Amino acid sequence: MRPQSEIRVTLAAALVDGPGTTRQLAQHTGWAIGTTRRALDNMVTAGDAAKVARVRVPGVKRPVPVYGRAARRQALQAQGGAGVDLIMAWAGVQLAGPTDDDDEVTAMEAAM
Repeated sequence: MRPQSEIRVTLAAALVDGPGTTRQLAQHTGWAIGTTRRALDNMVTAGDAAKVARVRVPGVKRPVPVYGRAARRQALQAQGGAGVDLIMAWAGVQLAGPTDDDDEVTAMEAAM
């Protein structure tokens, strides 16, 4: 896997300080607004950041997203989010778990 770009590293560090809009994060990191917006969209797609809210900003017609750190699966489970595994399975995401051994009976085999 290739390393993260410099902007993603600086945006991740800025998100540790707290959530913010694209403009606030661009001012905090010193990157251009367009570059920051594209990097934040990519980070949301990758699961490194999340849109936590939408706020109204003077001079802008539409609500502006507020970006924050993405909650990881382990953090959600520690807070009692038992449905995380179900949501991840429904989304088709492979979960890290025990390896499949030949002597174990899967739920599908047991149902047959």
